[in-house]
Amino acid sequence: YRVASVVGLICLQIFGYKDDEAREYAVDLGLAMQLTNIIRDVREDFNMGRIYLPQDEMARFGYTEDDLKYGVRNQAFHDLMKFQADRAREYFDKGFKLLPYLSRRSRACPAVLGALYSKVLDRIEASDYDVLESRVSLSKAEKISITAKTWLGSMLILPFETSPPRPCPSIPTTAIDFTPGPTFDVKAIRVSKTPGVPVTAPRTALQNLWVLLRRPFSETPVNVLD
Repeated sequence: YRVASVVGLICLQIFGYKDDEAREYAVDLGLAMQLTNIIRDVREDFNMGRIYLPQDEMARFGYTEDDLKYGVRNQAFHDLMKFQADRAREYFDKGFKLLPYLSRRSRACPAVLGALYSKVLDRIEASDYDVLESRVSLSKAEKISITAKTWLGSMLILPFETSPPRPCPSIPTTAIDFTPGPTFDVKAIRVSKTPGVPVTAPRTALQNLWVLLRRPFSETPVNVLD
């Protein structure tokens, strides 16, 4: 999990969490979103010379690189995509268990991102995995609706939410500033030594969410989620 799950683990250390199990769920949620990206962008990635589908699984289902090259959408492709989608759904189910481990202030961002990508996966499944001819996307209205509902829902007290989140022991109570940039680069993090200044890093995650909402899913994905 060198991409999406790493971002989740970094954000988890900034947000603070209640139990070490939260790390596992953060990884699961990141994998769920990354797998959804792979399914949705399989043809686009191939056109850029990339295949993220495991070769052994392509061989197991009898779908070849030549099939992908010529956009063959047969039963083998359907079964391969369904296998990937089912796996992504399992990761979503486990990944959403992360939310009770976060404070209500912090959980909104992963809740919204997870809900958006889960809806994209719903749309892919509803299209019978028709991802070779066109890119499955959500409309701006759908993204706004999902964001609003999920954001408000994340403010509710969740089951087993009984204590405040545990701050990361390696981060002091100082100000953390993220240098603006096109990607979420850990090297851009600067920790201020000003005593008594609260950690302000959650705003960066929200900024990433705002960038995502401003871009339709039919455009090039935001790097922080790819």
